Amino acid sequence: MTQAKQRESYWHGSMHEWFGLTYAAYLVIPRTLLQGMPEEWQAKFAALLDECRETYDSSQIADNYRVNLVEGGRFVRDPLRDYRHPPALPYRESPSENGVPALPA
Repeated sequence: MTQAKQRESYWHGSMHEWFGLTYAAYLVIPRTLLQGMPEEWQAKFAALLDECRETYDSSQIADNYRVNLVEGGRFVRDPLRDYRHPPALPYRESPSENGVPALPA
């Protein structure tokens, strides 16, 4: 990919559109929710993460992040933190607007 196409994709690509007008610099998804998705979805997502990891030189990226749940400006206990013993997951009862089926099926 040429540098011009990379720049265009960065500023006008699907991820830029997905984040919309937010000022969010990160996307945080609890592991518990990811593991609760269907296996086919998990395989696709894992493959995309692998592709992303292969694209960048991780030795040049600081990656020691810490994520804490905050409500009303105060740290609170994260109910999704223990992925080994997850709570009942909050699945939708009907399909979402984008046609993704509700779980579990």
